Amino acid sequence: MTAKFEVYIDMAKVHWEPLEDGDILELAWKMTTCQNFQRSFSANSVQDFTAGVPNGRTDAHTSARIEEAKKILAVIGSDLNPQPSSLGATDIESVDLYSDQSRDTSAVAEEEDDQPQSLQAHDLQSSSAPMNACSLDEDASLLLAIQMSMELNQRSDAEDIQKALELSRSDSMPNQENTQLERAFDMSLEDAIKSANKAEICVFANYNHDLVRVDIALGKKVGLRQCEEKVENKNLRKLSSHQKRCIELIKRKHAVEISIQGTTAVLSGFKEHVSEAVVDLKNVLRRTESMMMDAEIVKTVQWVWYEQGSSSKAIPYPPDATVFIENAWKMKQKKTDILFNNQPCSIDFEKMEEHSLASGKTVPIKRKMLSTEDLYMDGADEDCSLLSSMPEVCPVDEDSDEFENVVKDFYDTLQDSHNKIRIIKVDKLMNKLLHDQYRLKKVSIECSSSEAQVERTLYHGTSETSVKEICIHGFNRSFCGKNATVYGQGVYFAVNGSLSVSDTYSPPNADGHKFIFVARVLTGDFTVGKYDYKTAPLKESSGVPVRYHSVTDQINSPTLFVIFNDTQAYPQYLITCKKI
Repeated sequence: MTAKFEVYIDMAKVHWEPLEDGDILELAWKMTTCQNFQRSFSANSVQDFTAGVPNGRTDAHTSARIEEAKKILAVIGSDLNPQPSSLGATDIESVDLYSDQSRDTSAVAEEEDDQPQSLQAHDLQSSSAPMNACSLDEDASLLLAIQMSMELNQRSDAEDIQKALELSRSDSMPNQENTQLERAFDMSLEDAIKSANKAEICVFANYNHDLVRVDIALGKKVGLRQCEEKVENKNLRKLSSHQKRCIELIKRKHAVEISIQGTTAVLSGFKEHVSEAVVDLKNVLRRTESMMMDAEIVKTVQWVWYEQGSSSKAIPYPPDATVFIENAWKMKQKKTDILFNNQPCSIDFEKMEEHSLASGKTVPIKRKMLSTEDLYMDGADEDCSLLSSMPEVCPVDEDSDEFENVVKDFYDTLQDSHNKIRIIKVDKLMNKLLHDQYRLKKVSIECSSSEAQVERTLYHGTSETSVKEICIHGFNRSFCGKNATVYGQGVYFAVNGSLSVSDTYSPPNADGHKFIFVARVLTGDFTVGKYDYKTAPLKESSGVPVRYHSVTDQINSPTLFVIFNDTQAYPQYLITCKKI
């Protein structure tokens, strides 16, 4: 191109390089940050697991130390709510804004520490902020547990101490900060994917028309190399967070785009890159087919740990920790690091134990499955619709007259396929924008049409990947040519549902589901179509240039209609069905 168009092409910003050929699953797991989970303890479990105090052990020395801790907490509580000063409001001009207030405060604190008799003489009953007795006992016990943990559990294992320090420094933060870190990490990964899929080529030329010629030539060259492939898999409908990250890494590794609709993934990019990405995607789906969505994990799996000295009492992990542990177990990890209440722990799946690196204590863990009845009930209520998350779509009640009428009209047009199709569900679309455009077009056609019937109820079979596109944007002529253009390059609608349920027009997805739209179509005045029609032809008998509104296969008994204006059809219902 440099020689042909006499331009200079700078490729300095074409910097994409593929990732190293490593295991996508392992790489995605390594990129998962070690999160901090909040775990609530009982009074006994705090002493058992964190401080190492046996159940029921409350000797005289321990009781005395608890009382001392309660006095300290009472003093702190009274200091947090001081009595109003009799001198009135503080004069702002008398406040010293330049001296170090923290040093003066620390000096006073040291002087008070040297005088323990003032603490002993403090009257708890006269405190200006009396504390609840129950919460005071719990706080005192917790304070004592922490102190005893520091005194009694001095570990000498250098490896555990080093590991605890590393985890504490990197991950001892609130859950909100962990969430922000996770989001920031995902955003950086998205930026890397966008950068990988973008190549900036700078062209320098003497004349503008040379730039235009280079742009057209580059577009053609790139277009020749681009391709699109589809992968169908049931697991694509319910991807876990780990599986989603694996797919993002595949996009980054091969510089391809992956869009997922229901059970179908569409991969697009350069042909050699797409073929490699398809192999990686199928491999990830095969190896993670036993994984579940985070919400399903919480419903179906429970990870528990047992208090020391009480093997019969199982304490469940919090839901978010259960998801993390389950995913690690599904990944066949031998060990995984985790944080509970900012305390570093390690879970050993071979020994089925949780080990606290801070206290050195170890407790047994166990994986439990919920009952088969619970699993069946949860699965029965699951919405299998592609449109369950769309606010402008609602399922039609199977016991309603509306459902009965839609299904009856559909079955009446199935002809020989009547006993071969089973209705799974019917969804009703309520897209106000599309409906308003359709109404305006209907008024226009009614004014110009010579036919008494300008509107018909017709059927349009489509693939799973096009369902949401049609629900949001309506029927688009840019998709024409996928199945047939015998009567023109427009949108095709069938009079009978038997044509729409054929695999040519409504290919089944991985679950065997087929998708048929029930549409209101403005056919108006029509004539026989031809393959090269890009719009409806002009009426020959008219003195002014007026076009037909649609075309068909035959005038007397049409079996299909083709429209060339997107607002001439409104998707009213979506029938999800399956071949028997």
